[in-house]
Amino acid sequence: MAVKEGRKYRAARSNEISTIIAKLPSGTLRDIVENEYLTTHACRALLPDDDIVDPQIGTLEGMHQRALLVPRFDRLRSGAKRHFEEFNQLLGKRSGDDKYEASYDDMAAFILTTPACTPVDAWKLYRRILVCFLTGNTDAHLKNFAMFHTQDGLRLTPGYDLLAVALYPEYRQLALAIGNAANLVLESLRPKHLVALSKSYGLDTAVLTETLKKLDGNRKTAEKAVTEGAKRVGDEALGKNLLDLMERRWNGSFSSVGRFLSKKQSGAGEE
Repeated sequence: MAVKEGRKYRAARSNEISTIIAKLPSGTLRDIVENEYLTTHACRALLPDDDIVDPQIGTLEGMHQRALLVPRFDRLRSGAKRHFEEFNQLLGKRSGDDKYEASYDDMAAFILTTPACTPVDAWKLYRRILVCFLTGNTDAHLKNFAMFHTQDGLRLTPGYDLLAVALYPEYRQLALAIGNAANLVLESLRPKHLVALSKSYGLDTAVLTETLKKLDGNRKTAEKAVTEGAKRVGDEALGKNLLDLMERRWNGSFSSVGRFLSKKQSGAGEE
């Protein structure tokens, strides 16, 4: 945990409230700081009307390694805490690996059946999950989605922990199931899965089609964000790998949704 003083960052002292989450390099996953930085900014470009954390890359005083510096959304300017719960807590799961023992549909069911929630958050969450699939964020588990407790009820927190882990060969499997489809590897994701998931989130085909159209329209902006971000962090190869992954995922899962829906409506079967 860290705080910002002027233009510098330092580790938070034991008796002070941190306002920054500092993520350091991993000994096993290469370029993880730069990866999360680029992936997050790709997500911000893909969902410009959503609230996504805005990380920076810098160093903490006394340390030479670069860190990902993420403003804490659970802190007010005064330093007061904002109460939020991750979906593993909201769904009554224990900590640990229980964060993987669920489906993306379970979060939809919670929002749509909990009076303190609003249906628009189901749509917002569905879009975030789509973007996770598009950017190769296969480790998007229950602890990576959360809701604030507010005077008006439960509301989604900003999007966070956005990382293209599919760039690492050992992370090809989706963290959560889609309906009854568990243990899907990213390459097995098909239009039928995206459509089935949209139904569990209470979205009709018109909303799904419009959502995908807007994502498609934002892909060029996301490509620019990744390209420019990769230059800033000095890792253009990583940026290219992320863009290649996103292009494959769009062509492999997203671009055929319209054709899949047309075939379903005509009774011609599934892809």
